Amino acid sequence: MKKLVTGFILLNTFSAFAGNLYYSNGPAKGEEVTKALTYFGINDICFVGTPTAAKTSLYFILDHDIEKSAVFSQIDKKKDAIVYGYVDTNCTDDGGSEASCRSIKTAKRCL
Repeated sequence: MKKLVTGFILLNTFSAFAGNLYYSNGPAKGEEVTKALTYFGINDICFVGTPTAAKTSLYFILDHDIEKSAVFSQIDKKKDAIVYGYVDTNCTDDGGSEASCRSIKTAKRCL
């Protein structure tokens, strides 16, 4: 029961915190990232609103994902985008190096 309550609280926190991030392609296109977290890292992400809020939301999601480490998100003001990245711990657990398991992606503004 405690895990269920914790999961519910965490999901609601994600929803309230990251309502400015959406998938921009794939089967979850147009859905809020927090409502389809299984596509995170597979599909591209775009954002609405201010880049600062999107950067913070993205970092929150990454930082709370137990399968990701060495997370970061930063604003690229010249491109009006958020650059974010992480190391996939499933990959490193399988023997990959941190360098080979690092993903760096860009979230552009939703059109």
